[in-house]
Amino acid sequence: MAAELGYGGAPESTRYAGDSGKIMTVRAIAYPRIWRVAAAVLITISGASVPVMLGAVLTRTRPITPQMLIQAFSVLAIAPAVAGWLIERAFAARLEIKDGALVIDRGEARVEIPCGAIARITPWVIPLPGSGLSLGLRSGRRVRYGLHLADPSVVLEMLTRAGGPQSALTLLQHPSVVYARAKHRARWRWYHLVFKFVVFALVPTLPLFRVQQLIVWGDPFGQYYLRGLQPYAQEFGLYWAQVAIALVLYAGVWRGLAEAAALLAAWAAPSRAARVRQVAEVGCSVLYYAGVPALLIRHFLPW
Repeated sequence: MAAELGYGGAPESTRYAGDSGKIMTVRAIAYPRIWRVAAAVLITISGASVPVMLGAVLTRTRPITPQMLIQAFSVLAIAPAVAGWLIERAFAARLEIKDGALVIDRGEARVEIPCGAIARITPWVIPLPGSGLSLGLRSGRRVRYGLHLADPSVVLEMLTRAGGPQSALTLLQHPSVVYARAKHRARWRWYHLVFKFVVFALVPTLPLFRVQQLIVWGDPFGQYYLRGLQPYAQEFGLYWAQVAIALVLYAGVWRGLAEAAALLAAWAAPSRAARVRQVAEVGCSVLYYAGVPALLIRHFLPW
């Protein structure tokens, strides 16, 4: 669910050169280890709840009311995702390469690491809470912050140009970095998600709500005629929310499968990772925007 709603990725990387041409900046999340673990657990709970809830809806032995679905979705999916997002915001940082040093600036905390003192860079094998890098120093110590990045390749290129370890160049082909780069290029914006789960949800909501009104009240506007506008609007809002949640669960399952396929492709065939990502994104769109109307039509067919 977190991935489908856009959570679980660092802020979009941006890079610029100052007047001297020597300053480059990237937005990141600088996690201390325990907080990275906490955020990863929250993302996992949120994501794992999606197939569980969808399975419960499809195999229900007794009716599930809109209120029950909204409560379960809020507790199991939304609450962990929001908690993870709050942790992410708390450790938001800005990375700069300035005068040959990597500067991790969190506002109230600032760490400067000479690029020449960095001995090793380790991409996160499991992209939780997202893709990122860990840094080790020549002294044997490890930088206390793990860097969660939308596209780690940007930082690897920055460190290489600033005198960091030359191994950073070879890491551009690391499966985790390849996966993150392909995912970053396919990144969705918030307004895409609003259209996908709020506006498009009206496509199944309107006919299903009409049928519900006919069955319960005997007329598409029966509740409005008998009870008034407010109860009718509240009932429609609950029904709309229920359908929107069902669509998030449906899309979330396909998104999970698509991400698994993209990650597997990055490890098995890095040169094809971008193509697999493209196919996965197209597949998710087709299964959603064509699959939902198809399922709706199938629901009304007599066979």
